Amino acid sequence: MRCTVLVSLVYLLLPGASAFILFGLGLGAVIRAPGTATNRLFAALTVLGACINADIVLVTVLTDKDIALTVDRIAYLFFVFSIPLYIRFVHSFLAIEGRRFLEITGYCVSFVFLPFTQTPLFVSGLQEYYFGAIAKAGPLYHCFMICAAATVFYCLATLRAALSAAATNSERNRIKYILAGIGGSSLLFLFNYAPLTGFPLYPPGNFIVIPSLFLAYGVLKFDLLDMGILVRRSVIYGTMTVLASAVYIVVIGLINAFFTGADRSHPLVAATAMAAVVVLALQPLQSFVQRSVDRFVFGSRYDYQDTLKHFSGDLTKYLVFEDIGDFLEDSLKRILEPESVRLIVLPADEEVQPDANHRKVAELDEGNVGVFLATDIESFFVNHREPLSLSALESAETKEKERLLSFFNKHAAVLVAPVLSKEKLLGVIALGQKMSGMLYVKEDMELLATVAHQCAIALENARRYEEIMELNRLLEFRVSARTEALKAALVEKERTQELLIRSESLAAVGQLVAGVAHELNNPLAGASSLMESSLEFLEVRRKHNEGENELMDDLRFARKEILRAAAIVKSLLGLSRQTSRLDETVYPSELIEDALRVLHNQRNSPEMEIVQNFADDLPPIRGNFSSLGQVFINVIRNAIQALPGGAGRIVITGETLKKQKKIRINVSDTGPGIPPAVLKDIFKPFFTTKAPGKGTGLGLYIAHEIVRRHGGIITVKSPKEGGTTVSIELGFQGGCPDGNLNCR
Repeated sequence: MRCTVLVSLVYLLLPGASAFILFGLGLGAVIRAPGTATNRLFAALTVLGACINADIVLVTVLTDKDIALTVDRIAYLFFVFSIPLYIRFVHSFLAIEGRRFLEITGYCVSFVFLPFTQTPLFVSGLQEYYFGAIAKAGPLYHCFMICAAATVFYCLATLRAALSAAATNSERNRIKYILAGIGGSSLLFLFNYAPLTGFPLYPPGNFIVIPSLFLAYGVLKFDLLDMGILVRRSVIYGTMTVLASAVYIVVIGLINAFFTGADRSHPLVAATAMAAVVVLALQPLQSFVQRSVDRFVFGSRYDYQDTLKHFSGDLTKYLVFEDIGDFLEDSLKRILEPESVRLIVLPADEEVQPDANHRKVAELDEGNVGVFLATDIESFFVNHREPLSLSALESAETKEKERLLSFFNKHAAVLVAPVLSKEKLLGVIALGQKMSGMLYVKEDMELLATVAHQCAIALENARRYEEIMELNRLLEFRVSARTEALKAALVEKERTQELLIRSESLAAVGQLVAGVAHELNNPLAGASSLMESSLEFLEVRRKHNEGENELMDDLRFARKEILRAAAIVKSLLGLSRQTSRLDETVYPSELIEDALRVLHNQRNSPEMEIVQNFADDLPPIRGNFSSLGQVFINVIRNAIQALPGGAGRIVITGETLKKQKKIRINVSDTGPGIPPAVLKDIFKPFFTTKAPGKGTGLGLYIAHEIVRRHGGIITVKSPKEGGTTVSIELGFQGGCPDGNLNCR
């Protein structure tokens, strides 16, 4: 008795579980992807299988056998169409064209058998076995089974041939699960022919729960029919718990049968035993189910909250796109175990051109960071906003489908999550298939969406950092360019100053030529006259032998005048010599003497007095003799010109500043002085208070530049009571500010 109860429970449990699984698959196909023919046919097949299994349960549990027979015959109204549905599904799944005649033939066969399904010719009645009730085959049922067997073997052969010809692992995987799930179920249904014909065999079709589970596992794991069923753990846990509960019901039934079947009525003992089963078995069973689901369906486990803390704490600290890509690759490969991780970044602006770290899609290498410029992809993700799987894309109808498929294929991606900041797409995260072959579940999608949000913050920070670095590079470039321009300007300024100094020197020499010529003409004319007189005298003396003393005096005077002319020429040559050397030994007293000698013709007023007062320890300096001579010529000439009517006094002094290792030359005059408003501009180029044609305004400017090049300073003081003092300080014996004698 107890064995009969157990067999009956198992007989009901297996088809009931099969009906539950197949109906769930069919409902999922209808809800998730109703628009494709393959999914509609899959839903029809699975729902039809669920109805047949439900029919087996009803036929057994209904006590009125007439009603049970009617229910069984009604089920066959639909079951006869399994032949064309099966053929049509296989053709649609494998995209086989040109075999429509087989599908039409299948429909014809079904319509032929349809009217007989409600007669004894198809199902003659019900027969009882030790495991329960089952239909009894009529004469036409045997013909139907022959057609069904031909259909099953044709479909299995077609799927097997397609499996051998499959080019990719994904395609082979899809066919393998369909072949094992639907093909295995159809074979088990064929074997039900034995008990229907009176052979007392437990119906093999009841074990369709096994291929059904295999099919459900494949659909959920590999998304076989592109339904996009990425389920939550809770759904799988619930399903597995229902199945486990069915086992629990069987156990309870056995306990109840044990206490009642042996004529031992102990309700308290039976209730206690069932409570013990609930307490001791159900909770461990649920834990076992969850662990099994995690291990076999989802592959690996991770703590969702800890993972988000890890990402939010570490991701935003990176400021370079490649570093962000490396972090995402390392972290996501460790957590989700994808074959590849790519961070694809959109450029910030159209004018920004990808550099070594940002390459266009067509130029991407094996790295994990790239750039794409597809605006239609951008608009799609801005509107979609959620992670997109390849299977969902293939079954979707969108104008961007072809370009998106190309993008997925380019990056070997099966899951892409947009990285959005407000209404702007910054990039996408592309994941490849899981290395374990497992499915991306709902928790994975939510995790990836949150990671993408954190990545958006990191990309914004990286973009701002890149903009700042670009501005820094631009500023550095501009500063460098401006520095080079300034250097060129300084070189040009130095060259221009040199030309001005030389031109002013030549101009000064030109201005002095007239006076020098006069200075030379007087001694030379006197010497020439005396020489002529001496020659005449010598001729007469030769005749009379007289006047030797007078001749000697004349010759001495002539020699003195010629020497004076030579000194003037020497001073002129020294002061007009053009050279850039600044390391000549220059004696200040000689410099002043030469300047005064050249300016001799300009100090021809008897009321002008020039006084020189140089310290005995005045040392020589290092510099350029001709340039410094030009400085003192300009300064002394300005002092001469400042004396009204040529009457006044000019004092030139020289002293040693031993602590500063400098000498100071002061040129003072008793002129009217310089007004304060004019004094501040006297060293500016082309500034002059003289009448037009009387001065260029370059004299003091050039003097200032020459002194500066020698590492010295020149200052002008003009007190209110009158008079002007020009002070020039120059270093000696390494007294230049930088220790270099060639001061500039």
